[in-house]
Amino acid sequence: MDIVIVGTPSHTPCHLAREAARRGCSDLLEKPSCLAIAEYDSVIEQMSSDAVLMTAISAVFRADVRLLVDSIGPGPFDIGASWWRREGVPGVNSWFTDRKFAGGGALLDLGWHLADVAYAMFTASMTGVTSELTPMANLSASARWRRSTDMATASSARDVEVAGRLTVHFADGSVLRISTAWASEVTYDCTRIRIATPQRSADLQTTFGFSPNRESAPRLVLADGTASTVHSFENQTGSEYTEQVNAMITAVYQARQGVPRPFGWTHNARVVMNFRSKPMLQREPRCNIGTENISLMGGQPAPSP
Repeated sequence: MDIVIVGTPSHTPCHLAREAARRGCSDLLEKPSCLAIAEYDSVIEQMSSDAVLMTAISAVFRADVRLLVDSIGPGPFDIGASWWRREGVPGVNSWFTDRKFAGGGALLDLGWHLADVAYAMFTASMTGVTSELTPMANLSASARWRRSTDMATASSARDVEVAGRLTVHFADGSVLRISTAWASEVTYDCTRIRIATPQRSADLQTTFGFSPNRESAPRLVLADGTASTVHSFENQTGSEYTEQVNAMITAVYQARQGVPRPFGWTHNARVVMNFRSKPMLQREPRCNIGTENISLMGGQPAPSP
C-alpha cells in the first residue's frame, strides 16, 4: 500500500494517519485534519523521509478557484468568503454536533474550505484573529441530502456553532473575513468569494461540496478598474477531489524520485481552526470566542489583542 486517504469523523483522522505512517504509507488527510496541532505533529513524527503528508485542500483544485487565484495578482488582499447552506445541520444528534468529536460546527466544517482558498494567496503572518459563533439553540432540522449518511457516533450533545464569522488580520495589511452557516434563508447552497487588491477585484459565485441544492453554473467576474471579464464553468460536482488524489499520486512519485516537495505538501500546509478551551454559551443568541482559541493557517494561536 502506498497512499492512505483518511476521511473519517473529525476526532479519528490523526490516529489512523499515524498508524498508516508507521507502515511507511503517505497520507492524505481530509479536513479537519486534526483537532489540535499536537495531533498533526504526531503524524509528522511517524512519516518516513520519502513519504508525503498532505492536508486536503480540495477547493484549490476546483477550476473556478484555480482561475481566481491565478488571476487576482499580488496583495495585500481584502477577502470576504462565505458558504451558506439552506437546509440544516449535516446530522443532528451525531458526532457532527458534539464538540469533543467534531471540534466545531459550521465554521470548522465549511470555513476550512474557504480558508484553503485564502491560504493559496497569503504569504504574510497573522497578527490577530476574532470570531463570533451562533449556538445551535433549538435547531433540529437535518440536511435532507445527508439523511442517508451513516452516523457512526451517536450523541445527544449540541454544543457546536450552527453559524460563525471569523476575521483574520495579516502583517501585510491583508484581511480575511469568513462567514458560514449550516442553515440560512438562501434559495440554494451558495459559496461566494470576493477579493479586492490595489490592482483588481474578483467575485466568484459557486457552490462547494456535494449538495444537490447548488449554483447551477459557477460564475467568476474579474475586474481591473477599467474593464471586467465574466467566466462561466461547468458544474462538475466532486471533480476537485479526483484532481486532489491525482496531485497526491504525483507528489508521492516525485518524493520517491528525490524531487523537492513544493510548498504546501509539508506540515507548513496547515489550515487549522481549533476551538480549544471555552465552551459556547448555549443560552446566548451569539457569543464571542477569544482570539486565543483559534489557530488558522499557521500552526500557532493568534496573539491576544
